[in-house]
Amino acid sequence: MKMPTIEELSTAIGKVIAGTVAVVAILVLGLWIAFHETDARNIDALTAMAHLEALPESARGVKVHKYSSFTYRAYCLKFSASPDDIDKFLSRSHGVPGGKVEKLTMSHKLLPISSASELSTLNVNFYAGTFEDNARWFIPPVITHGRRYELTSTEDMDQGYIIVDDTRHVVYIYATLG
Repeated sequence: MKMPTIEELSTAIGKVIAGTVAVVAILVLGLWIAFHETDARNIDALTAMAHLEALPESARGVKVHKYSSFTYRAYCLKFSASPDDIDKFLSRSHGVPGGKVEKLTMSHKLLPISSASELSTLNVNFYAGTFEDNARWFIPPVITHGRRYELTSTEDMDQGYIIVDDTRHVVYIYATLG
């Protein structure tokens, strides 16, 4: 039996290492694909959960974030669109109850809240905010010309709301389950 040369051994070891690296890379990629949720998937999940129409084709600046645990799911979504497209989106969405709209005005405005402790110092009818750093973009500015819709609770969704900023033509959607 012939003993392999150093060159043959190093070639064989190189092939084993390259094969191992390839297998590990494929496993990591597979796990990433399996557990990575894309924005499109989260948007689809939110619109299905809240019984909303698909986002308007003119939607731009779309941002979505999902919070989740074993027993809880929440989605934040923000987009801009033309006023006509926003109205069509709302009228075609089954989760938005017809006629149940709260008008936002100078005397009845939406205030952004960045922490739960801020809420106790305010005397306002409602607020919007998120307490997670990943979605700070979801905290709307002070809105004095807009609308707020309470989403219809279903077996797919416990609570949710849509806020429309009619000055900036921006829509904020929040929905939870669990």
